[in-house]
Amino acid sequence: MVGRRLALKGAKCVFTGRFEFGFQRDCEAVTKRQGGKAVDDVTMDTDILVVGAGGNPLYLWKTYGKKIERADRYRRRSERGRPLIIAEYDWFRRLS
Repeated sequence: MVGRRLALKGAKCVFTGRFEFGFQRDCEAVTKRQGGKAVDDVTMDTDILVVGAGGNPLYLWKTYGKKIERADRYRRRSERGRPLIIAEYDWFRRLS
């Protein structure tokens, strides 16, 4: 899957963590411009979870990764292999 372009049209995307290429709202704007929808939380309907390269300050208190854990759990149950969990760098690189 590495190198394949991401088509955001109709995709539901969740963003988590701190981003080095801008703020989450900037990523959400790109998603909307390309026909996708930015949502706040991971559900069975989520298509893509983008994880910011800067992590999250709450990781120090072991409250990290709830969205990642949920996305992984849903992905294991899904026949579609969704949501795709992707790092911020790869998300930007693979936008179509």
